[in-house]
Amino acid sequence: MSRYGIHTIHGAGWLRAAVLGANEGTVSTASLITGVAASNSSYDSILLAGLAALALTLAWALPLDQMILGVAIGSLMCLAFLGGMAAYVGGASIFVGTVRVLFWGASAMALTAGLGRLFGVIA
Repeated sequence: MSRYGIHTIHGAGWLRAAVLGANEGTVSTASLITGVAASNSSYDSILLAGLAALALTLAWALPLDQMILGVAIGSLMCLAFLGGMAAYVGGASIFVGTVRVLFWGASAMALTAGLGRLFGVIA
């Protein structure tokens, strides 16, 4: 039987939980930062939101005009890795697992960025 016909996640439940937790944390943090940044908040406000969510060095290291795209790309790279790893460990298609996580992660970030723009206040 092919590798993708049998799911092997049953013996590694702790790893699956860790990967899912990391995915959730990545999407939540990225969505928070992109939503705050898209609302035309100040640089300090965006950094504070990122620190409150314990987000990575990406928000701190990037200039304001590159923050949304940089955080989105960095987060999607992390999600792609985690989605692929979860699929591999579970014996599922790595491509399908990666695309699924990327789709929902990008969707969450796009939604929060859109809401940030919609309800943002231009100072």
